[in-house]
Amino acid sequence: MSISILNRGASGGLKPELTVTAPSGSTLYLLQNGIIVATYTLGVSETEHTFTVRVGTYTVRGMLGTHTKSFEVVIDTVGRFCTEIVYGVPVSSLPEGSLVKLNENGSPVEFYVAKHDYEPALNGTGRTLLVRKPVNERRIMDSYTVVIDCTSFLDADLYAWLNADYKNRFESTAQEAMGITRFYHTNGLYASSVSPVQGSVFIPSYYEMGYTYEDSYNNVRLYNEGSILPIANRIYQDKVGSSSDYHNSEWTRSRVAASTGGFFSWGKNADGSFVRVAGEVTLALLVRPCFTFPETALFDPDTMLFTGWY
Repeated sequence: MSISILNRGASGGLKPELTVTAPSGSTLYLLQNGIIVATYTLGVSETEHTFTVRVGTYTVRGMLGTHTKSFEVVIDTVGRFCTEIVYGVPVSSLPEGSLVKLNENGSPVEFYVAKHDYEPALNGTGRTLLVRKPVNERRIMDSYTVVIDCTSFLDADLYAWLNADYKNRFESTAQEAMGITRFYHTNGLYASSVSPVQGSVFIPSYYEMGYTYEDSYNNVRLYNEGSILPIANRIYQDKVGSSSDYHNSEWTRSRVAASTGGFFSWGKNADGSFVRVAGEVTLALLVRPCFTFPETALFDPDTMLFTGWY
């Protein structure tokens, strides 16, 4: 899609026109302050349409199927310019389980579209959870030598790393799109229930990955933090098994609600069977970061690479 700005009118007057070129069948929207002020659908033989505008800031948006392209246009008495904002397929139109890509330190990395409307009671509707597909980095949960001293995921070194060093691997536009997500967590050494906490980047809970656990004999409990992700089994099936429990295990944000402390992790044996580890916080286990994007986040339909949001 292209856009051009034309001037008509008497000398010194300003009657600008925005001529939008787009594929036949596209629906064109002219918005000001987020409100649609004009719309037009191109016919089978039409490839452009002209909007007459006044001084001000406008958004021109073209849509064809699930493809969207938007421009911001500023018209003033000094000059006129337009800047392309975003182009792509909105994440809201992608089925759960789809793979999209985001650049980390300039290189594309695949993420699952894990769940639309993630925790709507906490975040409202319209936030989509993205979960990193490849897990090839190991981190300790925390440097505490006494396990029970690490009483919350939000106090752990891993959480701090996710929301600083790891988050900074993304371009500024992606970091802005992440915003803040509220999620459930067993917060505190002897906590008997879950409570909402928040952060930009986190990791799935044990229950979100599809697992529950209770050992009444040893007084070890696991509370259900959130709900099981629709693609939890897909993540498990995609994971490569290992002959070493610890080599293959991934941290979750779920604390062991017992006097022993620690955090749960999960893994997959070489034969495909599941393995659970109630891990010491100083173990270096795999990390699977996740975060949410607004439903208006856009991905290139050819490469599935993040292009921006509006």
